[in-house]
Amino acid sequence: MQNHVISLASAAERRAHIADTFGARGIPFQFFDALMPSERLEQAMAELVPGLSAHPYLSGVEKACFMSHAVLWKQALDEGLPYIAVFEDDVLLGEGAEKFLAEDAWLQERFDPDSAFIVRLETMFMHVLTSPSGVADYCGRAFPLLESEHWGTAGYIISRKAMRFFLDRFAVLPSERLKAVDWMLFSSFLDKGGMTVCQLTPALCIQSETLPSQLKNGRQESHRNRRSPKVLLKRALGKIGREIERARERKRQKKLEKQLGRHVVPFE
Repeated sequence: MQNHVISLASAAERRAHIADTFGARGIPFQFFDALMPSERLEQAMAELVPGLSAHPYLSGVEKACFMSHAVLWKQALDEGLPYIAVFEDDVLLGEGAEKFLAEDAWLQERFDPDSAFIVRLETMFMHVLTSPSGVADYCGRAFPLLESEHWGTAGYIISRKAMRFFLDRFAVLPSERLKAVDWMLFSSFLDKGGMTVCQLTPALCIQSETLPSQLKNGRQESHRNRRSPKVLLKRALGKIGREIERARERKRQKKLEKQLGRHVVPFE
């Protein structure tokens, strides 16, 4: 398994944490230098997600986080990789993580590398909806389908076809149809065309609460930006069609909730 950890080149404390966390378990990994607000970020947005540059309320840090994932996917596609595991540098790993991340035979036995799929490894302890996928358990962990939003991108496996799907879609979406990257991957906001998104249960990783977070500060800034009159007007103008989509999705989720119930994905 190719494990890529998105991290600022200057984040010495976080990189030491990753080296200890992965190294202690014999899990191979490589750092991917995260983007920050800069000319490099502007160039990446212009090339891959042009609508993001003029986004009305995502902060510069949120845009950089979004593009760090997108640029990493582009690199993986250029290298011809069938899938990659992606982590952020505040991740904490659960028991037996090396059985999932130091090898990939289990993945090839359960997922078609030529199909579009994501295996979400993280939990944010939200109440979520999942449904049976038919994928066989591995090492005491199941792979149900994720049927509702579940925030965070601290750990996931994504296939080549899924990376291509998102990059193709992001390239043409207008600003108002873009959200933070975790919303794009793990919510019903974007129609994924039947892509398989599995939630590993129990989850294999969580985000640390002790390491300092620039993204958290950036999201606080974006929440302030969302309240500006100009942004509120623009959002209202594009709201009607999206509300119809959301109503349809809420109806679907309500039916599933009645059948299956929501639950918190544990971490072990």
